[in-house]
Amino acid sequence: QELGGASSETKPTDGLPPTRLAQAMNLLGMNPTEQQVDNLMKKVDSSPLDYETFSKLMEDALSEWLAADQAEQLLKDFRVFDKDGTGRMSINKLVEVMSMSGNSFTDSELEDLLLSSGVDGGTVDYRAVVQNHFFGDGSFAALGDWPAL
Repeated sequence: QELGGASSETKPTDGLPPTRLAQAMNLLGMNPTEQQVDNLMKKVDSSPLDYETFSKLMEDALSEWLAADQAEQLLKDFRVFDKDGTGRMSINKLVEVMSMSGNSFTDSELEDLLLSSGVDGGTVDYRAVVQNHFFGDGSFAALGDWPAL
């Protein structure tokens, strides 16, 4: 198939037109939603994508999507232990669940994470912990553009 304006008889053009991004991702075995493609296209201008730009864009997208999947799973894990449905849990239980889920960190990292997530009376809002742990400030996901469970 022709993606960047290349065929078997011609030389490739200078890159992949952004309008063909979804098709290129499909050829790589990815199945992005229209919104995911739109979000990626906002990160680049309208000029053709060279190999380095395309590779970096795909790397960033995969990292972002993986973080969102892991965050979603961790929220599900927390909800299993949130018997009252308050969205809060004790710090000890939170650390236990995160460790069981393969999310380990140093004491210093834990302290920073908890301080940025609002500890109140020995409990913490686990959704805030997940946002801070996986996305940090300024991320599209931390701003609420990730699935509510």
